[in-house]
Amino acid sequence: MKYFFVSLVFVFFFFTKSNGLNATSGNDSLQLLVQQNDEKLPKLISAKTEITAGNLKQDSAAANQTYKLERQGSYIIGYIDRKNSQQFDRRYTVYKNSIQEDGTVKPVKIAVVKSMKTPYVQNIQSENQFRTAFYQISGKQINGQNAYLKKNQGTGINLIAGNTYNGFSGTTGRVEYYFSRNLGDMILPEKAGKGLTSVKIYFEAAQKKDSYNLSENSENFTFRRGSLGFGKDYYPLRFLHWGPFAGYGIEYARWENSDNLISTNFAEFGARVGINIRHNIQIIGSGTYYLLIDSVLMNGSRDVIQPNFDYYHTFLNRTGMGFNVGLRLML
Repeated sequence: MKYFFVSLVFVFFFFTKSNGLNATSGNDSLQLLVQQNDEKLPKLISAKTEITAGNLKQDSAAANQTYKLERQGSYIIGYIDRKNSQQFDRRYTVYKNSIQEDGTVKPVKIAVVKSMKTPYVQNIQSENQFRTAFYQISGKQINGQNAYLKKNQGTGINLIAGNTYNGFSGTTGRVEYYFSRNLGDMILPEKAGKGLTSVKIYFEAAQKKDSYNLSENSENFTFRRGSLGFGKDYYPLRFLHWGPFAGYGIEYARWENSDNLISTNFAEFGARVGINIRHNIQIIGSGTYYLLIDSVLMNGSRDVIQPNFDYYHTFLNRTGMGFNVGLRLML
């Protein structure tokens, strides 16, 4: 019997050693579990505190040029540094922190906004940041809680490709530039300047091949036009914008069996509507009224041989109202 107890003690001692335990293994295991939880708990609390405060320093990828965001009445207010507060009509992405199962914080994009000026007196905050107003151009509803800003490296240039029907019809391309980015100094003190945002200059070009009767003969014509003008975007809804525009242009018509060239200049007036596919890609629809000003017929040497060419009756469907459908990419 004595040998049985000695053998039992020996087996128990061997088992505990082979599993890395000692006589206080139960207490040590419990202590290790508590220690691990104590190490994780501050991290989770810290992550939740970071999110509530809108502070992104925990996420190294998003910590580059990130700014606190909040709502004050009808304004979205961001606290940005001096350099960016002096820039006007710039795009910023709005992110929101999301806690993952492992306790890490992941930024999630929820919206895109454009900067204005502050509607209040600018004051330097404790972190040397300036209060700046924004308005939303894309994304979900922003409540300001747990949200922050990150500046986009936008160029202010938009590219549009589409097709124009009726009027000066043709395959159409358009380049827009928001020159309002340079108008920030014109804003009066304590004004947000929203009316001066998204003001743009544009250049549009189009080409169309079609057949018309000229001197009782059917001729194949190539039409090329270009116009230059101004417009502005308004954002009544988060996913939609619209804007009026006006410009001046010239169209040239050339036919296959002649060196002659028909030239006409025109004024254009219209409005565009865009629906977001993404924050920087929209489906665009527009209506444009083309008003003929003057038309001339020139020979191969570009001398005028008919100063008052009847463009309207020669090309019956290339005047009046035109409609365009296309895609816009915001760079």
